[in-house]
Amino acid sequence: MKCFIRFAMIAVCILSTLVLSCNYTTKAPGTNGIKTVEVPMFKNNTMYHDLEVILTREIKEAVMRTPGVRVVNAGGDAVISGEILSESMVVKRNDRRGVPATLVVQIRVKASMEDARTGMDIMKERAFVNTQSSALAGTYQADMNEPRELGEAAALKQIAQDIVRQAFGAGW
Repeated sequence: MKCFIRFAMIAVCILSTLVLSCNYTTKAPGTNGIKTVEVPMFKNNTMYHDLEVILTREIKEAVMRTPGVRVVNAGGDAVISGEILSESMVVKRNDRRGVPATLVVQIRVKASMEDARTGMDIMKERAFVNTQSSALAGTYQADMNEPRELGEAAALKQIAQDIVRQAFGAGW
């Protein structure tokens, strides 16, 4: 019996050491005390109208899916900001007459996240392209009369998810 108690105490000590050395915490993952995030309207440097509105909305929705974090209009613990740099089309497939049938909207965005309480970068400014993480994000079928906006919406949603995933995984 003494042997069992001694063994149990040693096991508890080892387990405690392992848990403490792994930086275990009871806080929600990736929040580092950030409870509110402000997402001002992104700047749009393209000739395409309303991309900034769609991207800003998609980023807010992606942040709201992060446990323990909510979006505020002003005064957030952190701020995600940036600009849409460009939009281009890539032909993936032509029909038998050589007319583009399947296209991919490729959008480039620059974004960063700052801790508004300290002024420190949480995610340094970096570029995002929808086709980096998903080759299909932004694809639409022109030969099936799908509008370019369908590809834009899918591309912007992918970029928003990538921005939030990177921001909340950036060394927190």
